[in-house]
Amino acid sequence: MIASMTTRALVLSCGWALALVGEGCSHDDPGDTQQDGGADGATIPSVTGIAKVATGEYVTAFLKEGRLYSVAGSWPRLGAGDHPPATLFPPAEVAFDKARKIVDAAGGLHVTIATDDQGHVWEWGDAASNPALAMSNVPVQIATDADGKEFTMLDGDGHNVQSMSASVQCSVAVKGDGSVWVWDDTTGGMQGDGTPGSPSVLHPIRVPLPAGVKIKKVVAGDVVVALATDGSVWTWGGNNVIENLGTKATDGMPHRLMETSTGGMLPEIVDIATGASYSYALGKDGELYTWGLYMEIAGLCAGWCPAPLPTPATQLLLGAAVAGGAHIATIAANHNASYAVLSDGTLWAWGSNQQGLVGNGGGPDYAKTATPYSYDWNKDGALVTPAVHIAPEVHNFSTVFTGAALVFYAYAMTTDGRLYSWGRNKTANLGSGISPLNSQQAAAYPNSWDVNVPTEVSPFTAPNKPTSSPLCVSTPTAPSCWCGAGPDAPQNC
Repeated sequence: MIASMTTRALVLSCGWALALVGEGCSHDDPGDTQQDGGADGATIPSVTGIAKVATGEYVTAFLKEGRLYSVAGSWPRLGAGDHPPATLFPPAEVAFDKARKIVDAAGGLHVTIATDDQGHVWEWGDAASNPALAMSNVPVQIATDADGKEFTMLDGDGHNVQSMSASVQCSVAVKGDGSVWVWDDTTGGMQGDGTPGSPSVLHPIRVPLPAGVKIKKVVAGDVVVALATDGSVWTWGGNNVIENLGTKATDGMPHRLMETSTGGMLPEIVDIATGASYSYALGKDGELYTWGLYMEIAGLCAGWCPAPLPTPATQLLLGAAVAGGAHIATIAANHNASYAVLSDGTLWAWGSNQQGLVGNGGGPDYAKTATPYSYDWNKDGALVTPAVHIAPEVHNFSTVFTGAALVFYAYAMTTDGRLYSWGRNKTANLGSGISPLNSQQAAAYPNSWDVNVPTEVSPFTAPNKPTSSPLCVSTPTAPSCWCGAGPDAPQNC
């Protein structure tokens, strides 16, 4: 756990790591206030008004009523003009023209991409792959494609963006016509054209999918995984690592996933997800398939067991959960953990629990790690399999927001728009209002603010609350437990 058995009890009961510094905390029991969706599955108006959370490593953006708001530790990533990034809450409004309505967004490593209602595409942050951003603190339009034509998500019938995603290096978007476009760093074959790609693509390149294939959802990690309107799944990129592609193809072109590890054919697919060298495809029949290099994180084994073909995993991961008739409704993954929302509204998770990512209250005792309160990047540390039921008091989850661009946190939304978050909170990613007291502590003790259970948050009403590392509270003379002019400056500044 995070500090000690006593601290563990505080964290589990209060949720936020501010319990570590001895402050009180409370929040309403969601079981007292949750509303169930209607019998027809209609969504009750959102409590928070948030439609989507775009998750990046050190930037989190909230889409609300056509406006985009962000929390980040530096002004290029914030995209909010002259808004001081030190004031993290409420989230700062991204500096779009007031007449412009944002319809979709996705977070990458240190960038955010977005599309407006006119089909224009925008990007901001501090990506080395896109010097055109020039450390801009406002959104920059991606105006033309690689052929010099206007780059817009709209098709001839006025249909807008279908899907957006961003990996550690590459940005990907699906136009209204189902075509897929990539830009930023496309090395490793992310262009899907058989070439190694380029470290700096400023103008989007169209991925050469076979004629007639129209994509409706795309997720990007070590590879690009794309779901077509006919239920087929296509992959490319990832330096042609056979296991991550799941197709046995190595020519650098998009290929359809066909054969499964059991010798059958992959059925019609309804959802996809990808993490750090592992991916998922959810069949229409409810079967979950997984493939990749790091199958231990995906839950197939206790050690290293690469799977080059989609492998059925539902019974292994969620056997007990689906035994009563429920089925997986949607699947999501980030760098080290995976999440399934079942048809009964329950939320299940598995994977590496090093940063509280699984959300079951487990994880390392960071007070006793080699470097106190610092993750050691052991991907196989604290593995949790099979899937565990998290936030068991809530029975109307609908969506999980997370990503593969070194994202070590997740959000889950209920049918009535309540928002829960958990995982790493190094740059106030969790929307609670709590953030590291200063950059020195954040760098030295990054896991001091981890949250290891899904906890309800309301980003737009959360107080701006910088909070010290527990090590700096107990030992103010510890390295980096200072700010201002030097070690002799006040610790709480």
